[in-house]
Amino acid sequence: GCTVEENTLTVNVNADNCDKLDTVQDILQQYAQTLRNSTKNSSDEQYAQKTKTFANKVNEFNDTLDAIKNPSEEE
Repeated sequence: GCTVEENTLTVNVNADNCDKLDTVQDILQQYAQTLRNSTKNSSDEQYAQKTKTFANKVNEFNDTLDAIKNPSEEE
């Protein structure tokens, strides 16, 4: 469910593979946290914005996994 092309990681999430993406989720969360806690983040505004955008994408990924694994009764 993961492909890499140059500097882009694409993760395709669906009901069939969502249980297999735990490792990917852990790695992305740890990487985002490391980027957000780096000293460069506090000294370079452009870098800080990029790391924030990346962290937001990781959060979207987490939300998507959660929605698939735990569908609400309304859906």
